[in-house]
Amino acid sequence: MLAQFGNPQPLNPDPGTSGERITYVEFPDGCGTDEAFATVIDPNGVWAAQSSGSPSWVACSDAQLETRLAAHYGCSTMPVPELNA
Repeated sequence: MLAQFGNPQPLNPDPGTSGERITYVEFPDGCGTDEAFATVIDPNGVWAAQSSGSPSWVACSDAQLETRLAAHYGCSTMPVPELNA
């Protein structure tokens, strides 16, 4: 399962770059939707380690996870065809 996030406030941007970044997350085989959701939103989880703000959009290979994350963060979803191939 894969997820991508629009990250307007990355914690560690590459030197000499500015603007929004895309944060990529690959969950291990066997990871369910509930576990993936918790892994991202936990205060010490994936998103907190990557950004100081909320994502601007989310795209996931799992439609349920995408919907839950977008609702949680109040952001839009983004169609990314290669995630649903």
